[in-house]
Amino acid sequence: MRLINVETLELESFVGDLGREVPAYAILSHVWTSEEVSYQQMTGSLPFLENSKGYRKIVKFCAKARNEGFEYAWVDTCCIDKTSSAELSEAINSMFLWYRKSDACYVYLQDVPSTESPVSQGSQFRHSRWFTRGWTLQELLAPHEVIFLASDWQEIGTKATLSSTISEITKIDIKTLVGHTWTHVSIAMIMSWASMRQTTRLEDQAYSLLGLFDVNMPLIYGEGHKAFYRLQVEIMKLSNDDSLFAWSTEPLQDKGYSTSEGTSARGFRFLGLLAPSVSCFRDSHDIVTPKDFPDSHSPYDMAKQNISLSAVLVRLCPLPADPKNLSCGLDEVDVVGTVRFSKNVHPVKAVDHGLVITPARQNSKGLKVMCLLAILRCWNKDGYIAIPIKKLSSGGSNEWKTAIDADGSEYA
Repeated sequence: MRLINVETLELESFVGDLGREVPAYAILSHVWTSEEVSYQQMTGSLPFLENSKGYRKIVKFCAKARNEGFEYAWVDTCCIDKTSSAELSEAINSMFLWYRKSDACYVYLQDVPSTESPVSQGSQFRHSRWFTRGWTLQELLAPHEVIFLASDWQEIGTKATLSSTISEITKIDIKTLVGHTWTHVSIAMIMSWASMRQTTRLEDQAYSLLGLFDVNMPLIYGEGHKAFYRLQVEIMKLSNDDSLFAWSTEPLQDKGYSTSEGTSARGFRFLGLLAPSVSCFRDSHDIVTPKDFPDSHSPYDMAKQNISLSAVLVRLCPLPADPKNLSCGLDEVDVVGTVRFSKNVHPVKAVDHGLVITPARQNSKGLKVMCLLAILRCWNKDGYIAIPIKKLSSGGSNEWKTAIDADGSEYA
């Protein structure tokens, strides 16, 4: 790990455990702009202007760290040699830990004045670009101590003192913000925190979430949307949280989303149960997963083109004429076992009398009466999340595929 000596402004390298062989350090979180200083420029192998915005930012940050008693500081622009793919991959896989182990994280908000109250409605703080960027999500959650600095480097508050306002901005619950842990929330909810954030590189939508899910995986810039697919596969190896499958195609349709193969949002069948983009979790902020489900549900098994999971199957029935005879609109099928889903198709979501068909849309008119539904172990205020399914024509007795097309209609 490279750190900046705040006295000399020179880079020094350290090997070993953070907090032992690696000295205490302050870390910077910020939004990149033009004129950022690279590792090559910081070490003198490439020229740069000392009055550039990027260099002045480093100088100001090091002065702040020095005044707070730190001897070392870390800045992502110049402490990583991004010309080395191996070093960049190691750094991104270690980034969460570096922020977590920092003694203080200083968030520099260049678009926020120190003269305003950050908690007031309509404040620049509430509309700062920092809250819209993908990488800053883990930079907010990982460190124990987060201090916000205005454009003139004056302190305007901390993650703890501004937790209510930050929660309103980010939709992240206060327990997560002040408790520095998110084991109490579902995977879908964590994804929803990132769903409205932007990254310069498409792949970084996935790479910026590695630490939040305790995942390590190789970086392959140029793979596009496959990066988010690989992230979900890695999450499935570690977790049995069914909310990973509780996502929506509506954000894709809103954006006119298309794949690298030129397929529209209607044609995402090849993606199966896994979402093509983190934006698909935009409406999943209220998905709850039980932490004490009474079974030994293990992480998912993936074989060839299939995903294996255990689910209860029910059959969708028409509503009775007398509402008093309503029993969630469902006739339960006496089947509990392994359901093997094909990854070549994907579902869509709807609300229908105690069940939420995943991922999300406005109604379930496209569902056929008596269709089978696989009930996931997660729910929101409208009910359990369910996936319409039908048997694979070429599969075994426990092999199924989802039975809803991207526009919500059931297909043959």
